[in-house]
This record gives sequence, C-alpha cells and structure tokens, in this order.
Amino acid sequence: MIDLAQNLIPFRRRMYHAATKALLAGLAVVLPVLMASSQTPEKQTQEKQIASALPEFEVATVKPNRSPDPNNEKGYWRAVKGDEVKITMRNGNLLTFIEEAYGLKQYQIKGPEWLKSERFDIVATASHVTRSQLGLMLQTLLKERFKLEAHRESKVLPVYALVKGKNGPKIQPVKAEGDSGVWNGVGKLTAKKLSMAHFAEALSGQMDRPVLDMTGSEGVFDFTLEYTSQNTQPLANRDGETAVAPDFGSGPSIFTALQQQLGLKLESRKAPVEILVIDHAEKVPTEN
Repeated sequence: MIDLAQNLIPFRRRMYHAATKALLAGLAVVLPVLMASSQTPEKQTQEKQIASALPEFEVATVKPNRSPDPNNEKGYWRAVKGDEVKITMRNGNLLTFIEEAYGLKQYQIKGPEWLKSERFDIVATASHVTRSQLGLMLQTLLKERFKLEAHRESKVLPVYALVKGKNGPKIQPVKAEGDSGVWNGVGKLTAKKLSMAHFAEALSGQMDRPVLDMTGSEGVFDFTLEYTSQNTQPLANRDGETAVAPDFGSGPSIFTALQQQLGLKLESRKAPVEILVIDHAEKVPTEN
C-alpha cells in the first residue's frame, strides 16, 4: 500500500521552492520599475522648480580688483532705498563676502589662503527682499560666480562664557511688551527688551571669538553698556585661556564695563563651534 502522506511532503517542498523562485524573479523586475517611477518627470520638474526658486539678485557685477593698494577705497556697504537693497564691496577679499553671506565670523571659516589675498569688486541690487532672504541671495551669488562649495562641521574652539558676576546681575527683567532690539554705537551698546542669549550674540560681534550665554537668566532686559571701543580684545596666552584686558583711554574695557555696570562677566572657555569648510571656490569669477 502506498503511503500518500510521505509522497505529499516532498511535493509540497518542491511547490514551495518553485513559488519562492517565481516571487523573487517577479521582485527583480518590479523593484527597478518602482525605483524608476519614484523619479518621475513630474518630480524631476518639481526639484528643478525648487532650485530655481532660490532668491537671486536682479543685477550683479563681479570682477577682480587689480589695484596695487589693498586698502584703496576698500569697504563693504549695504544700502536700502525704498524697496531696493544694494550690496557693494570694493577692493575686498572673498572671505569678507562669505562672512556676510553666511552670517559668520572669520574664525568660523576654513578655506584656502587666497580667500584673504585675492580682491574683488562686487555690486548687487534687488527689490522686495527680506533680511533673511538676503543671506541666501549672497550664497546663491557665490555659488554661481565663484562655484563655491562648502559644508558645515563642529570644532572645539576658544569661546567666552557670559556668566553672572560675583555679586549677581545688576539688571532686572522687564515686561516683554512693545519694541525690542539692540543698538551698537562707538563704545556704547543700548539694549531694549533683550534676552541674555541675544545679548551674547551682540557681544560676539565685538569680540575675537563667540560669546555663549551661560548666565541662566530668563526674561528680557533694558540696559546701556558703555566702554572703550578701541579695546575689546584681551591679552591671552597661546591657548586663549586668559581674559585680562589692558585699559587704554579713560573709559573701561568691555570686560570691566560688564562687571561694573551690569554685574556680568566674560570667562574664557572652550566649546564646540560651528564652522564652514570651503571645499571648492574658483579665483576667477564667471562673467557678469
């Protein structure tokens, strides 16, 4: 008598293997089709539209400056007239323009030495743009004319920590109602409804390294800080670990002013800082 159960098991195994092979063969055909369909003409068109939607200057001229004097008529200006914004850089290096485009300080940019030595004249105008768009427009100009390619990374650098003084802050929080802002003059900083985090950002513009808010103070403040503007850079050792500022002139240094007037102080430390690494840039810009 034939044992049907024993004969049925091998048959089922053969059918299973055959079905598995058929399924894998089908996937080998279907998957490439699905992957190709994810890059449809409609999606490719959409990506091109997004790229073309990046803000650009209406008119922009970029040319090398061949003046033998590196300081001849040197400067960077941002002029606003009505709805029109005009950016002008005369006899300036590309590093300065990159700083403006990416909102960074020179110590946050790493690239070839010629970024400091090669000089250019750049004039660009645009209308109906916001402040936030302006940086993107400058970045677009750098990519188009200088073929600039860059990436961001983090690096441990010397920083200043804005902390409370020995006897605590001399300023008190105010109501966060109405206008707010910070105004930098020559040796004078006026703050209205300003947070400590934004104050640290303002101080960073006066110093040779970033300033980080570590006060732990919440809320916003009104105050005025007066100091000797010609001396905002302290004496420091090779590791940047000291913050002893010599006093020049009759007024206090910014370090002394912070302690005497606001009850705050700057301490030298090290912390991760975002930097921009220039991977590629061309010395000769493309034609206007």
